[in-house]
Amino acid sequence: MKEKLNDASCIRWGIIGCGNVTEQKSGPAYQKVQGSKLMAVMRRDEAKAKDYAKRHGVPKYYTNADNLIHDVDVDAVYIATPWEWHHPMAIAAMKQGKHVGTEVPAALTVEDIWDLVNTSERTERQCMIMENVCYRRDVMAVLNMVRQGLFGE
Repeated sequence: MKEKLNDASCIRWGIIGCGNVTEQKSGPAYQKVQGSKLMAVMRRDEAKAKDYAKRHGVPKYYTNADNLIHDVDVDAVYIATPWEWHHPMAIAAMKQGKHVGTEVPAALTVEDIWDLVNTSERTERQCMIMENVCYRRDVMAVLNMVRQGLFGE
């Protein structure tokens, strides 16, 4: 049976920029979380893209972001490229009907952030910033100390 987003059973992800940040953090998570499957990855270096796909059990790999964005078996795109590509790739993915998660920063200017917001509303696609630093143990410990007033006001 083919998994589809619209039956709410599975979100099929594609990763654009499958470098170090995706090796341990996000890539494996998309395979382990119930209702999520990593379907495709993209990296400009074909040998590295193919190796990543093989090691992580990903069915497809690409060397061109547009090919991944246009893949009908991908419902959502996680963008883990260098910063300057987050905004244009997120816009392209939403216009193609994909939901988007992007590493920080999502864009480099306020105007580009508003462009993301407006495109998300216009296309009815979600655009999320995938930031988890605030949940790290060390950050949570400091936050608790601040809340306890240990550093003053």
